[in-house]
Amino acid sequence: MKELVAPQAVETPRPRPWTVFASGSFRKLWVAMTVSLFGDFFNYIAIAWLVLQLTGSSLALGTVLVVQALPRAVLMVVGGALADRLSPRLTMLGSMGLRAVVVAPLAVLVLTGRVQMWEVYSVAVVFGIVDAFFMPARGSILPNVVADHELEPGNAVLNVTGQASVILGPLLATSLPEDTEVASVFIP
Repeated sequence: MKELVAPQAVETPRPRPWTVFASGSFRKLWVAMTVSLFGDFFNYIAIAWLVLQLTGSSLALGTVLVVQALPRAVLMVVGGALADRLSPRLTMLGSMGLRAVVVAPLAVLVLTGRVQMWEVYSVAVVFGIVDAFFMPARGSILPNVVADHELEPGNAVLNVTGQASVILGPLLATSLPEDTEVASVFIP
């Protein structure tokens, strides 16, 4: 009579997070996302600073933030569907292009001292809409960029980068000298 032996689990070595940087496509994605996320979180501070300089009103600041958050919340499902239907890459590129097109005139208005609150509200709405398309695409692009065995380390690197951006983007924005004009640091 044969003795039953439990099969031994074969342990596969866990890939190290930095191994994913061997992929040129991942490196490009990581650099682009890092710059974009730092810019996004830097932008939150720049917009807040701009609103406070224009109005001195916490109500106006809160309204701008709500105007930016509502379209994002409402359109996130549509943005995810579009990213799935078209491609996450095209969705991300389109949304970033739209941001640049919208922020450039605002930056010129701030530089010339002619910015008005309705323009800030307009940019906030567009940013909210664009975020609704960018965020789902950002979350779904990784499988298109790396091999299946690199998904875990790729996710780890992108998540750590995202969390670092949440902390460091605003920190960099607030560490500017007090006499620095908003116009000179306004980055999309």
